[in-house]
Amino acid sequence: MDAYKAQKEAFVSNLSGGSIMEINVVTLVASISVLLWSALQSRLSFFKPYTAASLAVDFLLNVGAILPKRTRGVQKAKPPRPANNQNGIQGRLDGIQKDPVRPFLTSYRASMLVVTCVSILAVDFPVFPRRFAKTENWGTSLMDLGVGSFVFSGGVVSARSVLRMTSSPETTYRQRLIGSVRHSIPLLLLGFLRLYSVKGLDYPEHVTEYGVHWNFFFTLGLLPPFVEVFHTLSAMIPSYEALPLRVAAAYQILSLFIVAAYQVALESTDLKPYILVSPRGPGLLSLNREGIFSFAGYLSIFLAGRSTGLWIFSYSKLLAISSQQARKWVLLSLASLTAFWTVLFVLNSTYAFGYGARIPVSRRLANMPIQSFSLVQSILWKGAALNIVRDIKDLDAYTPRFDPSVVPILDDENSNSPELPYSTKRRNDDGTGFYTSADYHARYVTGELTPSAVIEALLPLIRRDTQPPGKHSTAFLESQVDAIRAAAEASTRRYKSGKPIGPLDGVPIAVKDEVHLKGYKRMLGSKLDFKGQIDETSWCVKKWEEAGAIIVGKTNMHELGLDTTNNNPNYGTPKNPFNPEYYCGGSSGGSGYALAAGLVPIALGADGGGSIRIPASYCGIWGLKPTHGRVSASPTLGLADTVGVYGPMACSIDDLALAYRIMATPAPAVEDSLSALFPNPLASIPSTSAVAARRKIIGLVRPWIDRAEPSVRAIFDAALGHYQHQQGYTIIDIDIPYLPEGQRAHSLTILGEINTGVDRSRIRDLTPHSKLLLSVGGNMATAQDYLASQKMRHLLMCHLAHLFIQYPGLVIFSPTCPDPGSKIQCPADLSYGVADGKASVRSMEYTWLANLTGCPSISCPAGYDSDSGIPIGLMGMSEWGSEEALFDFARDGEGVLDLNIVTKANSNATSATGTGKGLRTPSGDGSQFVDLISTC
Repeated sequence: MDAYKAQKEAFVSNLSGGSIMEINVVTLVASISVLLWSALQSRLSFFKPYTAASLAVDFLLNVGAILPKRTRGVQKAKPPRPANNQNGIQGRLDGIQKDPVRPFLTSYRASMLVVTCVSILAVDFPVFPRRFAKTENWGTSLMDLGVGSFVFSGGVVSARSVLRMTSSPETTYRQRLIGSVRHSIPLLLLGFLRLYSVKGLDYPEHVTEYGVHWNFFFTLGLLPPFVEVFHTLSAMIPSYEALPLRVAAAYQILSLFIVAAYQVALESTDLKPYILVSPRGPGLLSLNREGIFSFAGYLSIFLAGRSTGLWIFSYSKLLAISSQQARKWVLLSLASLTAFWTVLFVLNSTYAFGYGARIPVSRRLANMPIQSFSLVQSILWKGAALNIVRDIKDLDAYTPRFDPSVVPILDDENSNSPELPYSTKRRNDDGTGFYTSADYHARYVTGELTPSAVIEALLPLIRRDTQPPGKHSTAFLESQVDAIRAAAEASTRRYKSGKPIGPLDGVPIAVKDEVHLKGYKRMLGSKLDFKGQIDETSWCVKKWEEAGAIIVGKTNMHELGLDTTNNNPNYGTPKNPFNPEYYCGGSSGGSGYALAAGLVPIALGADGGGSIRIPASYCGIWGLKPTHGRVSASPTLGLADTVGVYGPMACSIDDLALAYRIMATPAPAVEDSLSALFPNPLASIPSTSAVAARRKIIGLVRPWIDRAEPSVRAIFDAALGHYQHQQGYTIIDIDIPYLPEGQRAHSLTILGEINTGVDRSRIRDLTPHSKLLLSVGGNMATAQDYLASQKMRHLLMCHLAHLFIQYPGLVIFSPTCPDPGSKIQCPADLSYGVADGKASVRSMEYTWLANLTGCPSISCPAGYDSDSGIPIGLMGMSEWGSEEALFDFARDGEGVLDLNIVTKANSNATSATGTGKGLRTPSGDGSQFVDLISTC
């Protein structure tokens, strides 16, 4: 039964509806049927008398066209009975009947009810078109239109009660409120009955529709009392009893005010993510948030319906005109209201003629577009302003550029020795700093330590398949113990025989769960299998293995790499080793943790918008985002192929360079045709004389840098002074156009590309935050937006090329992140995930540019926040193919750490107090650091 229920719930989930055009065509059938019926009756009196032929035609028009509905009763409504003056109902407006009847309203309500019923059947039975059924989060469907129309039409006919109340001024507010509550009781009882039947019968539920306990009957039941309150407000307008049309205008204004205020709350506060993706807490509000908050939208729809009803029912007598003239006025008023709501819907849901909000229609939220649609695309889209890229006129001069790869051409590739330089940087003699590959290699050579001993000390710390799991296992997703031990034993034998392969032989390395590794799963931090039919190791990791490195496991990552915190409710979130109240950064946060905690000296990351450099900054290590296309991961296909790269992360700049020079070995053309075009990285290593003679120029985009927090800016300014005065760099001001728009172009590109790599049927198995982002990337962007983003890429690449030509050796210098770390806001976020789009975009303030344009970029530790202890990194970006220049730049900046700069968050103050100069390892309460070599 549970399996059936789960299948049934999955069957009704994640539907996206159909097109507005199709919805209009389907609903137009009812109008055409009524028109034909009326033409036959008025021109031929076809249905008087009512013969067998009349019955057949009647059935075909009203049953065959749109399924069973009320037909003859619709067209031949009886006139109202004469008023009974003895009923005590007096003072009604001159000539206004107690209960006006409009047959076309009955036709409309009956037709929409039938359409809605058919659409409801489409929810459960595949024989009906699935696109007619209710949507999950965004989109339009017949069922959603029917639900909104049901509420709207209820508001229309309720206008008759308003007219009765205007004729009975002696009726008090208390009496009217009691009457409205009395009308609500049957609906509320139905709501509780449905709740009991659903829970008692274990009926398949779709809780994202209204919540755990809420249902549509509760919404309908609560409408009358709330409407009565707003009716009382409308009664305050002048000449209320004399001009119901003025009351109609008041209802229209109230309707717009409610839905506009609700939409502003959705977009400018955390209400939207709270409704869509936050975990359900134990409280009734959290459990039923969809139904409770969407009530505002349905209330607005009902008030708009009541306003329309007052226009329809009040014209003929108030204007003292004939019934024929009144009919024309009604048609004119309906046409005017239709035009008004149509324009409002277009402006809400599209970006026509350079205007509009492009807010997505959402029945789940009952937001502004669904309100205007009942009486189409982008809450996040508008909030992120992704649509502004296409409106930049300068883009007209550029063609779209889909690949940012730029292959460097060396003057003389054979001028340098092809030998791989060894790493010489080791841990400080006083025991401060991190262990490096040189520390392991030196101890292996002397026999003081063996690779097998290191692995046996490391595995109990990182394995999650033991009971209890290893202390640091949250940072790792999988470790194939037998393969790891075999690699360690082989390395141990090589050292004993005096034949190590090289400086990486026996060195433990961790790799992000974004590459393929033979014998390992590939989950991308999710519960889905992205391994496919590939069971071999990605090229860049294979190069490390061939150099003797021991791959000790796959590290944790943000699900699908879709954010910068590395929050992962699927497998646990590794907390920052420097401060457990902070994230490691992402999406390569598992690799960042493994390095900062001292578990490995080198790790692999992947970077599509800063996913190597952000965790490198937060974890106090080095991270390199290589030139696009230079490092091959064949046969692995990247998640976001035109912005994403694979690169090294390390505890020292020497290890970063060593790891890069091995992994960037070009792949054969048959495996990776782009990588094969690049020169061997060893041929790019400059000579000592070339390093000494190189031009040292730092470029600053000062308004961009000013966006950093004061604590980050203080470290940046101190580092800038070090480069200028101690290292002899020339500082110049440069300009890079369209930085805000460029970041939006990057966001659009990466979301769209990741979205195409995930099968639509599997999105339901992702966390809510990932579902939301993929919904934006897959459903909001148009081809025009994507092409405009690639034109923006071309524009920025051309501008950067101009700067690099004008200033040879230029390094564009900035903070890595504008904020000193990313704090865990709520413990529950670790279990359920978190969506904070503003914080995500903010964290990528400086990193995105290298991804969109393909330039190499490096993050280096530079200081520490004195309040949190979280490291703060700085970043350099240079010309395509100039990774070696970035290594030299990073080495020139190592002295910044000796300044021992510490800052207070939100303060410009800096000081020279701390726990020693140089690179720090985590220490203090709650920190995590393993002196692995000592434990061996």
